[in-house]
Amino acid sequence: MDYIQVMTCNHPSMDRKTEMQAILRELKTLASDCKISVIGMTRLKIFYKDNASYFLSPDIFKELLSDNLEDINLTCIHRGDHFRIYEYGSNGEVAFGKTKFITYHDNNPEITYLLFNPNTIRFSMFPSVMYIHGLSSSGASSTASNLRKLLPQYDVLSPDLPIQPQEALTMLKDLCELYKPEIIIGTSMGGMFAQQLRGYKKILVNPAFHVSEFMRTQLGVHDFLNPRKNGETQYEITSKLCDNYQAIEANQFADITDFDIKNTYALFGTQDTLVHGYDEYIGYYRNAMMFEGEHRLNFEILKKIVVPLAKIIL
Repeated sequence: MDYIQVMTCNHPSMDRKTEMQAILRELKTLASDCKISVIGMTRLKIFYKDNASYFLSPDIFKELLSDNLEDINLTCIHRGDHFRIYEYGSNGEVAFGKTKFITYHDNNPEITYLLFNPNTIRFSMFPSVMYIHGLSSSGASSTASNLRKLLPQYDVLSPDLPIQPQEALTMLKDLCELYKPEIIIGTSMGGMFAQQLRGYKKILVNPAFHVSEFMRTQLGVHDFLNPRKNGETQYEITSKLCDNYQAIEANQFADITDFDIKNTYALFGTQDTLVHGYDEYIGYYRNAMMFEGEHRLNFEILKKIVVPLAKIIL
């Protein structure tokens, strides 16, 4: 239906708000009776802020009120280059063609990145890279944001890990099944989790295969180093939590396939004083490199070591 704002109903005496409610009811009935999907095009209100979150509110759909939108999926296609809101590559140049396909339902926006090919006039799924952060961090870490700058042609997924390890591992497996990332990059504790995701190309950076041992020396309440989507600012390390991590670690090298051996790479900092996983790693895998660096990554290591390796693997 292109587009809803020019549609009318059989009762022209209605005020426009009531008329829109009637139109939406009829479209829902049509979809239900015919067992089809009905896509209604609608204009957006004129916006004035180059803020991506602006596209995630029901309030931007002209004439459609929030209380009319039950059981309706709202979707935006946001072309940053069209609105002069650009994505930038690692060299500072504008990266065109990155399009956000945003579905908004039940206050939870889901964003899928698409690539527009002007030669074929077609969209294709934006390939994804998953980054898994370490202990005390979050998906909003500087490493995640730097990866987005250095890999503008990929959708960098960077979820907040649940504190409970089994929940974290289950969530990561579900996300991999959903997005099928081209490569997984895990640092520290994230490297331990990444190693257990079978069937994916991956880079483990200073993997903490036994993070529970470190955690046992850090019992108590700690601050998250980066903001989390749920607003939590602290977490507590208990003996029980350490036991849960130790249980996850005990079988972490089980069921390794030939694909995993061939497509798993690890980077070990020569100045890493926190974890030392090289010997254990090389007992199961063969692709290992040393680099001049500490436990935590910085932009230069990402730019000169991690991203070039990822591009070779990809």
